[in-house]
Amino acid sequence: MIDNDMKLFSLEEFKQMKDQFKVNFINSLSGFESSNLIGTVDSEGQPNLGLTSACFHLGADPAMIGLAISPLHVEPQTIKNLIEQNSFTINHVDKSQYKKRENPHLYFTHDFSDVNPNAFTEFYTGSLEAPYAAEALIKIGLMKKECMAIKETNSYVLVGLIQEVLLDETLISDNGRINPEMVESHLRKK
Repeated sequence: MIDNDMKLFSLEEFKQMKDQFKVNFINSLSGFESSNLIGTVDSEGQPNLGLTSACFHLGADPAMIGLAISPLHVEPQTIKNLIEQNSFTINHVDKSQYKKRENPHLYFTHDFSDVNPNAFTEFYTGSLEAPYAAEALIKIGLMKKECMAIKETNSYVLVGLIQEVLLDETLISDNGRINPEMVESHLRKK
């Protein structure tokens, strides 16, 4: 029995939806996602940032996170680096820290200024080759464990083993969960 207040969307209705509406609708079904900058470095040592909101928890022991990477939404250099290199970082940022563009490619600069609002500052801990975005409130360093191609959607699923996490300890609640309200509060202050 279907709740009278709910509309049932069938596969046929998905097919009839306008393209952008369908993309937004389907992408939001799994819940609201945070904005993440994926830090990578290429074989020449050039740092790179790519924007994604498709990060997901895979396990706590071992501590693993997955990324769904689509060439339509992530800069090709980020995908190339993720496939070729062993380490990467996930950096939680507030959406106000970047401007949405047709091409969501972001990059590091050593001369961060208001003239370039899409620039972030590189930060390294010394234990990973991949850079962090210094402005990120939560920084996660990972080693790549698997990278799987998904032919049907021309995308990839990347699995990373968490190596280190940098965050303000006040964001952690008594039960070990990162408190989303505290994160939002901290992000609004920046």
